[in-house]
Amino acid sequence: MNRQYTHEQIEQLIPQRAPIKMIDSVVSVDNLIVQTALSVQDTNWFFSDGHLLEAGLVEHIAQSAAAMMGLKNEGAPKVGYIGDIKNFTVSRLPRLGELIRSRVTVIAQLESVTMVEAESKIDNELVATARMKVFLAE
Repeated sequence: MNRQYTHEQIEQLIPQRAPIKMIDSVVSVDNLIVQTALSVQDTNWFFSDGHLLEAGLVEHIAQSAAAMMGLKNEGAPKVGYIGDIKNFTVSRLPRLGELIRSRVTVIAQLESVTMVEAESKIDNELVATARMKVFLAE
């Protein structure tokens, strides 16, 4: 499904709010893949010294996964927790004003646990990758 989601619609998918909300838009979503975007601003919770920190990239990926789960659940946003991060690599930190586009793919799901693979790019430059387990609170 290729559809843009507004800020207000995203707030129906995830429980985070500014300044910790780390996705600006859902670019596209299907059953196993979501693509999201975040414009790096100095108001982002994880912004420091002109860059989005590594923790901001992790949170952006986790919130992207949560948005996909929110679309599947079609209800009030559920609180989720990062349970495990593997193979997290960062080639460089995103700078103020840059647009991060992330692709998060579900590779396994069992009840309230979802394992995803993610890659985040600025233009065509790969800036971060990760494998993550996300747990949804019941």
